[in-house]
Amino acid sequence: MKNDPTDKNKKNNPNHIRTVYLANIIVLCSIILVCLGGLGYLIFRLHESRKELSLIHDEMTATSEHSQSLYTADELEERVSAATSEAVDRGEAEGKREALQQIQSSLENGESVEMMLRDMFPDNYVVESNSRYYFYPILKNVKTNLYPASDFKLGDDGRMAYVGSDGDVKYDFGIDVSSETGTINWRSAAEDGVQFAVIRIGYSDENGTPVVDEKFEENVNGAYENGIEVGVYFRLSAITDDEAAEDAQFVLDTIEPLKDKISAPVALVLAQPKSGSRAYGQSKNAWTSHAANFIAVLNGSGTDVCVAGNGAAFAMMIDLTGFEDNEKWIFEKSGELYFPYRFTYWQYNTGEINGIEGKVNYDLHIYKE
Repeated sequence: MKNDPTDKNKKNNPNHIRTVYLANIIVLCSIILVCLGGLGYLIFRLHESRKELSLIHDEMTATSEHSQSLYTADELEERVSAATSEAVDRGEAEGKREALQQIQSSLENGESVEMMLRDMFPDNYVVESNSRYYFYPILKNVKTNLYPASDFKLGDDGRMAYVGSDGDVKYDFGIDVSSETGTINWRSAAEDGVQFAVIRIGYSDENGTPVVDEKFEENVNGAYENGIEVGVYFRLSAITDDEAAEDAQFVLDTIEPLKDKISAPVALVLAQPKSGSRAYGQSKNAWTSHAANFIAVLNGSGTDVCVAGNGAAFAMMIDLTGFEDNEKWIFEKSGELYFPYRFTYWQYNTGEINGIEGKVNYDLHIYKE
């Protein structure tokens, strides 16, 4: 069979050779791009895996510090079952019956598991965090709460009143606000009975940089001009002692132009950070040290500091024995006072205030003249 001369011409044609060459390059580049894409995906998955491992490590670190005092619901059930079995073995059937009756009565009365445990373990400070219950022996070397729960009564308007027998005790009604509260008509708030306001100074962004609350100055001036006592607060989110000191200096610099209008202590708010945040997973010793450094900077300028937080924050984040000289502001909205230590401020409820759209936190300032 004779060769087709046109095939030979095509093979020797420079344009044909160039076309084939370019096609090969395109195919090779496509293969390279696919390989690079696969490599990029593998690198991305490796990075995500490292982040996941880091989060798991942080969670294990945060949990291990309290491992001797925390129990899940299943673990609690096992312990109650073991305790009642042991009581039966010792012939203490009556004790078992009383314990079961107490549990049954608590649940029938609508008490939460947390409230029931508090009643059953009066020598422990029981706190709930992330669906786990933690039991902390009440510290004997920390000043205790002066007021039984029966000294307070929640009114139909959702506001707390002191109804105890100590005639020297005084109390004021207040709120805590930030730019998230929106624009406030402070005259209307004052007319509605607001006597003091704790106003957010600012916050730390995701990189730890402190930022002034956009309504801080407006709120301080508005409250002060309408006869409302002014306090301020800042949430601790530092990851080093130096950063805590820098945050404290930021607070001092921010309140300096308005310090004559601020008569209450600066509140340092403790709040457990969310999983995955830069401050998550720090030890109790670390948080205690950060808080102490923050306070030292403010005290050095003659500024008093009040330590604030919910029960879990006070029990799990700091060693309270190092903060005996600081007033306490407890966040406890259970409807009944449970905090076992000395306090002067109590965030106890949320409700409506004239001049504010939506609900706001209600606070009580209790003191003796």
